[in-house]
Amino acid sequence: MRNLLTAVRSAKKSGMDYKVDDEFDGIQKAENGTKSITEQIETAYQADCMKDVMETLTPVTMQKLLASPDWEQYTPEQLKQALAEYAAAGEEQEKALDDAYMNGQLAELKEAAVADDEVYHFLSRYEIPNTINNILAANRLINRKSQVFSRLFRSEEVFSGEKTDFAQLKEEILGRFANALKTPKEMAAAQEALAETAENVMKTMISEDAPVSSMDIRELKLMNAQLSIAGKMAKEEQYTIPVLVGGEVTNMSLKIVRGAKKKGMVEIMFETAKAGKIAACIEAKEKGVSGYVAVENQDTKALLSSHMQDITKGFGEETGDLQVTQVSNLNFARFSNNLAQPGPYDGPETETYEVQTARLYKIAKSFIEHVKELEY
Repeated sequence: MRNLLTAVRSAKKSGMDYKVDDEFDGIQKAENGTKSITEQIETAYQADCMKDVMETLTPVTMQKLLASPDWEQYTPEQLKQALAEYAAAGEEQEKALDDAYMNGQLAELKEAAVADDEVYHFLSRYEIPNTINNILAANRLINRKSQVFSRLFRSEEVFSGEKTDFAQLKEEILGRFANALKTPKEMAAAQEALAETAENVMKTMISEDAPVSSMDIRELKLMNAQLSIAGKMAKEEQYTIPVLVGGEVTNMSLKIVRGAKKKGMVEIMFETAKAGKIAACIEAKEKGVSGYVAVENQDTKALLSSHMQDITKGFGEETGDLQVTQVSNLNFARFSNNLAQPGPYDGPETETYEVQTARLYKIAKSFIEHVKELEY
């Protein structure tokens, strides 16, 4: 273009006498301070570059620009090119995030699509809408009993926030449930407090300076949905209890089933990486207790069998007979469905009710305290 302009300028000056040597650069005419056509074109082009810069500049690209040591020396054209490169890199990053988000959504849809019938019966029982989030939450609460609390207490690894003191949070929650394992009212209050704590953790993480991705937020919402469902279950004396077993935090499912007279039943289920799945069904008879403990792991069976005498003594009953059996691929949902289903107690809190309550919760607490201290 510069050579073409030089030729045009020269053609316009035909009939004039010029000396052309190695330093000749065409006819340059500037009158009264007027810029040459080359300078005018260059100025207009750079001005257009600045307009493009102003239209495409974003806080993210500006942050990257300011990180460059010589950005102040850029021409408008160089500035436009640099910002375009930053924007292209940002688009690739956003595309990767979008792909991760879509893959996450697809995985959730697949998980919801293959949920067992027990999940839908469970939601129907507690009059919970069959939304994708609720289906996923119920499915994990039923079939992945170790997940919800392990995620909550490992949130400094799973999520982006760093200001929440998860160690202190864990101690407070574990202590609260250990002390509440006495009556339905105290357990329901502990369950409600746990749900509020998890919700506050989510709000804190989202409001903190550190970025929280859409994946983080989905996990937090799913965790809250699980704890919300657990709160509804507590009204029927079914609890999701955080327990430290062998140095690993897991959620232990506890169900209290009342029977005629002074009878009743305690169902306890939990899972850890070392111990595998453990499900206990303990029946409180008029005199003494009996039942069985089903485990997946052969080593866990041997460990529980060797300590079963101490465990049954802790119940404080006249007689105690608990048998340990190994069940391959232990299914918590099927195990629970084989037992009597609990229901809300609508009668007066008579002396019989209070005695039965104290007895069943004592059995549950004693079993939990013993098994969590074992070295798996």
